[in-house]
Amino acid sequence: MRSSSAVAERRRRLVVGTAALGLAYGLAAAYGLAAADGSNAAPDEATAISLLRRAWAAGVPCFDTAPAYGAAESRLGRALPVEGAVWTKFDRRLHPGELASALQTSLAGSLQRLGRAQVEVFHWHNWTRSAAEETGFAQIWPEFAADPRCGRPACSTYGIDDALAAVTSGWFGLVQVEANILNRSVLRAIAGAARARAVTIAVRSVFLQGVLTPKGAQLPAGLAGLQHARAQCAELAERLQIPLPQLALRALLDDPDVGHVLIGVDRPQQLAEALIAADAGPLPEAISAELASYEPADRALTDPRTWSR
Repeated sequence: MRSSSAVAERRRRLVVGTAALGLAYGLAAAYGLAAADGSNAAPDEATAISLLRRAWAAGVPCFDTAPAYGAAESRLGRALPVEGAVWTKFDRRLHPGELASALQTSLAGSLQRLGRAQVEVFHWHNWTRSAAEETGFAQIWPEFAADPRCGRPACSTYGIDDALAAVTSGWFGLVQVEANILNRSVLRAIAGAARARAVTIAVRSVFLQGVLTPKGAQLPAGLAGLQHARAQCAELAERLQIPLPQLALRALLDDPDVGHVLIGVDRPQQLAEALIAADAGPLPEAISAELASYEPADRALTDPRTWSR
């Protein structure tokens, strides 16, 4: 039997992602299915607030949000005005003006919607190496990040090059990247540099926006190339006698280079299943190597930015 402290520690590494609590999100939304069957529509406000409070009561301490996630910040603020550690983000697309002013405006808006005086982590949303070349960035960002309202300076990235640049830049204490059992290429590329610089890695897209859940059992034609790899993972999960989403989550929680694992949930059952997965403990040691052999060679298949209807 696993100790209660070990169970609590794995739950503490979970972060509830709130994108799906504020807007239509994921596989169904990307392929225009949400309007047809409602399967990926954001929950109503009462359901979202209840779900956030359940997560906090269950020992999940962190909540990741952003102004770009529709009503998510406001809902999180109403659900947990005091409890929990909140991560939010600066999106340059929403604030294209002078950088120092844009950062301040973004932070002030987020704090107002969240009903908080500060956040624990403030990300630059979708940071790229080109952002570092913006006039004044090298001075403005560190000065802004020193503001206690920001908490820990962080960024989210896509792909190996920008993730590695973020880890080695010295500007961020936490870097959030995409990783799942069908693509851990970014995580493998940055892990050593992150350890050397004491940068914490947080991973998102653990369920690949629904592909690694029951929603992905019948993939749209545009993702047919993922079908074989997903089927291999599903067969492994069946062999282990666990649901596929549990396999997907436990594998990332097992990774020693991962500090935090974001879970996107929009229904109570999804949260319950994530907690079961966290509490179940590590997978057998041989599983990680077996999963690595399933990863598609075409990385575009596992990049939701390339998905289209």
